[in-house]
Amino acid sequence: YHRPPPAANAPADIASGGEMWRMDGVLPYSDDLQDSSDSFPFGAAYGCGDMVSTPSDMVAFTRGLFSGKLLSPPFFDEMFEHRVPASFPGTRMRETGAGMFQSAYANRAFYGHQGSIPGYVAVMLHDPLSGLTIAMTSNVGSGNRLSFQASGLHPVVDKAIRIALG
Repeated sequence: YHRPPPAANAPADIASGGEMWRMDGVLPYSDDLQDSSDSFPFGAAYGCGDMVSTPSDMVAFTRGLFSGKLLSPPFFDEMFEHRVPASFPGTRMRETGAGMFQSAYANRAFYGHQGSIPGYVAVMLHDPLSGLTIAMTSNVGSGNRLSFQASGLHPVVDKAIRIALG
């Protein structure tokens, strides 16, 4: 679990990008990784309605979704209709729709989803123009919308995309 000390002007409320999981009194802020398994065991993800998976499974799911193998065209199209601009501190999210975010990585528009619980972060992204699908899991997430930014994961995703696209 990576719970770095917040910046002096960091938001405290969820809507502004503050922690989704209140760990005050449970785990202190620290730049070091901490074991949160006693206070927030991995199995808690099931109770949160979260998907528990592997990067390979997430890539297979996302490829199936974008290839039309999982949903009928009207259902798939609904994920892209009525999109609204969205931006949360610490994210690269630009739009949101029915379960499908548009995020900016490596100067490209990717579609997918990301989420976190204390100690874990996952992201799956697809670029319809190149056909590239990428997924990543990490155990340095702080369980908030700032997880990627605070843990330095945005540049890692950018670099992986640039390597994959050559």
